[in-house]
Amino acid sequence: MNSLQPTLDIATIGFAWAAFLLSLFMLPGIAMVVVGNVRQKQQGAALSIQITLVGWAIFCSFFIGWWLRQLFVPGPGITGGFGDVSRALPWSVAMGSASDGAGFAWLRFVLASWMVSALVAASLLERIRTTSVLFLTLVASAVYAPIVGAWTSDAEGWLVRLAGSHDAFGGAAIHALAGGFALGVLHRLGPRASATTAEGHIVEVPASIPWLQALGCFLFIIGLFAFMGSFLQPLASGDSGADVVVIGAYGTSTSLSLMTTNLILALSAGLLIGSVLGRGRPHKVLAGGVAGIVSIASGSDFYHPLQSFLIAGAMTWFAFSVRSHLATRYKIDDALGTVSWHGAAGVGGVIVAGFVLWAFPSTAGADPAMINPFGNTVAALFAFLVFGYVPGYLVARFLDYLEVLRIPLSVEIAGADLMDDLADAQATADAAERERSLVRRGLAGQSES
Repeated sequence: MNSLQPTLDIATIGFAWAAFLLSLFMLPGIAMVVVGNVRQKQQGAALSIQITLVGWAIFCSFFIGWWLRQLFVPGPGITGGFGDVSRALPWSVAMGSASDGAGFAWLRFVLASWMVSALVAASLLERIRTTSVLFLTLVASAVYAPIVGAWTSDAEGWLVRLAGSHDAFGGAAIHALAGGFALGVLHRLGPRASATTAEGHIVEVPASIPWLQALGCFLFIIGLFAFMGSFLQPLASGDSGADVVVIGAYGTSTSLSLMTTNLILALSAGLLIGSVLGRGRPHKVLAGGVAGIVSIASGSDFYHPLQSFLIAGAMTWFAFSVRSHLATRYKIDDALGTVSWHGAAGVGGVIVAGFVLWAFPSTAGADPAMINPFGNTVAALFAFLVFGYVPGYLVARFLDYLEVLRIPLSVEIAGADLMDDLADAQATADAAERERSLVRRGLAGQSES
């Protein structure tokens, strides 16, 4: 008898927890990139939003996103009705005990939701209200990202079963969707005042703390490595359990060393292209590394390392071209580069994976789904356009109609931190004046008596 059984021994649990804990490097990484990128008088407000998004992503994932992801796996109505959400509802016993190891899947989902929220928010720096950020990220990470993930990153998803889609590590459900949603919001939000010339052209705002921005990008890369590794699960093969097989998100066997080698080669290609196109600026070099990793997220469980290197190099060049084109022609001011480093690289990587891995088995079993270009192209378009750009633009337009989308121009120019300081100073002055008034009135009462 040859079978694969879950190994819940110390080594397996340790691997899962190690991958999860290392993934947390992404949290301070993005925060440092954001603080290093914005002007000094906006740093406090930008950092506050990123910290708030950590708690917001956990809340939205637990109460909305997780059960919604299970609900939409069959389509619904395409490969079946609505999915079974009994174990994913917030009040379910399974959400408390997670005795079958499902807790790690939820933790990974929370990180994916936070990543979508953080990437979208970081592209809108210095000009958007905090309440609008929270509403936009709720829609992106807790409504649309779970649906795309259910359809493209689940072995039972209808796009996987019927169309042959393959997105092993969230290239569509995380990066392409975040890039598309950010582009939709930016289209309506408009550029920063500090990034706009008198003639209406978009210029790059110099980083306020370049070394902090570069260090944050480096930490984000470490966390992204670990996050992708958390999708892998060691299983014992055979009755003795002596042999260990590593399977990916779709149940197919892969190799931890293969995935790691692919990621390292993709990082190498991204850094080299970033060094050339970024003119040696550290944060641009590291951003190229991020784009390289994102570009192979869909197929790095099957790629040969040489394929990863070539794909990452081409997609990093494509991401740089998209960033320049959006700024010069469409006046899109993407503060962090979410649309290019994540959106463009993610979309291109998903589509390329469909061609490179054509006819590879996407799922395990006797009747596996076969990867093909059509399925991956549909997945990329769904993630970037249908569930990314369109809802991002419509929600931003609705918030703009309510006049709650953008902060006032005076606050943007003066800086949110400075305005907070002025408000605190004014409140202190008002309190002191009230105290002096009470003292004067008390003295006046005594003189009359």
